Amino acid sequence: MELTVYNSGNSSQSLSYQPTNTSLNTNLLNSGVDPGLVTQTSLSRASSPQQRTDNTAQSRNVINVVGSGNTLNAAAGGATLNVTGNNNVLNGGSGNDVFNVVGDGNTLIGGNGNDVLSAEGNNTLIGGEGNDTFVIPSIYFSSPSTRNPVQGQSFIQDFQIGTDKLQLPSLTTVVINARSATSSFRVVDYNELTLTQNGLNTFVNYQGNSLAELQNVSVNQLKEVDFVQPKSFIA
Repeated sequence: MELTVYNSGNSSQSLSYQPTNTSLNTNLLNSGVDPGLVTQTSLSRASSPQQRTDNTAQSRNVINVVGSGNTLNAAAGGATLNVTGNNNVLNGGSGNDVFNVVGDGNTLIGGNGNDVLSAEGNNTLIGGEGNDTFVIPSIYFSSPSTRNPVQGQSFIQDFQIGTDKLQLPSLTTVVINARSATSSFRVVDYNELTLTQNGLNTFVNYQGNSLAELQNVSVNQLKEVDFVQPKSFIA
């Protein structure tokens, strides 16, 4: 697992950690002290899960991880977790956390605060307390291509009507011919989505493909006001 941690000041920590199935608290900064570079041995390399705990007051850490089967705990507030891998458990802290995840089988837990949870693939999203935003997975169309344009489905366990929001998905279209390739990018309009009920849950669909499943939410509860545009994007 490759891990980089930046704090809200000028110091940074970079380290490499190889074993999977490891539980780490990634806020390794001492409160008020710049510890400099953290060595690999400070993480006590072990094949069995372990829990790292600290009481730092640092916030706005940026955590970049490539790995699978790990548990990451962002104890300080306002962390950004950028994770690529499968079957990870990602726990936000007490502040407003941002999750950017690519992979399958991951569990994102926002905790307290107004969190933004975004995951490409088949993953479980739990906002926790606060006014959370769940980003609906992106859609990719390419021509010629036979692959499914939907790259995964988010299972949202605790969407709260009137409190949480669903961010509209982006749509990327790529057309390839013998001499060139062109691409376009836009945000899908709310009216292009369809909502269907299955048991107690509601599915958010685009052209017959499911993008998100909301647990214990009925279709008639969801309104256009529950969906929001991205705050920013690069076209």
